[in-house]
Amino acid sequence: MIRHLFEFYAASAPGQAIRNSSWTFAVIEMAHLFALALLGGGLLVAGIGLFGRWLQFPARADGWRGLRAFLAWSLAATAASGVLLVGSNPLKYYFNDAFRVKMLFLAGGLVLAILTDLLAGRHGRIAALAGLATLAAWLAVATAGRLIGLL
Repeated sequence: MIRHLFEFYAASAPGQAIRNSSWTFAVIEMAHLFALALLGGGLLVAGIGLFGRWLQFPARADGWRGLRAFLAWSLAATAASGVLLVGSNPLKYYFNDAFRVKMLFLAGGLVLAILTDLLAGRHGRIAALAGLATLAAWLAVATAGRLIGLL
């Protein structure tokens, strides 16, 4: 079922346009890395704010809550550019083990980010640990993404 989606994407006009252009992939990858850097930076600031030591907010959860919209937009940009990147060669991504690992870490990172958001403000240290786990999951996403090009 999922393979059919990748095959459909490969045959689609956007997939063919990305694959046939000599510069589109590079521009999309640049946008993807920029959005991922924004997401990682936002998670780093928000996560450190939950610890309440290095960055001081009036309340520990204020940093996380204040960055919610920023994190959501950077996540949306990362996901949208990631989908476009897959268009360069969908079946390569489908069969790539690093891509599958990346998707697993991505799912875990999303779950941990939601958990952190739910815990922020109510459970100080637990929320801080959840924020740290979220940041670790997104670092694993980025690392697995880098491995996609190497495998």
